[in-house]
Amino acid sequence: MALDHLHGRGLVHRDVKPENVLLFDQECRRVKLSDFGLARRAGLRVWPVPGPGDPYAAPELGGEGAGREGTLVAQAEDAWAFGVLLYGLLTGAFPWESAGPADPAYRAYARWNRAGAPAGACPPQWRPLAPPGSRMLRGLLCPWPERRVGVAEVMGYLKK
Repeated sequence: MALDHLHGRGLVHRDVKPENVLLFDQECRRVKLSDFGLARRAGLRVWPVPGPGDPYAAPELGGEGAGREGTLVAQAEDAWAFGVLLYGLLTGAFPWESAGPADPAYRAYARWNRAGAPAGACPPQWRPLAPPGSRMLRGLLCPWPERRVGVAEVMGYLKK
């Protein structure tokens, strides 16, 4: 997987979205990641951070402090964007407009996660997902970057 390959070399793509995923056959067996213009080494401090309204931007990229101090490039931001991309492929919609406190869909999701993601209390946009898909996406879209799963773990979900 392209992101796992990048991450294994200490790089972060930082612009994972459908426009940067190229399909080379109808069966989607040949897929390539493109547009490495924002790619940086993990641990590097960068400015500016993504602005509000970017559905692929992880919540840690949008805080007030991040704007003043920049943000450290981390593989967790690719995992988040990959999770949003997969959510869109599975449902045909974004899970939220922006992963921040102003977005009601994101607030409901974050509250659900803080409560331990109980099955009966999932936000409406998560109800169409089968439990294995929901677990995989919750791992990629964990609001806490230090607890977010890596993109390589997606293969484990797919093999189950």
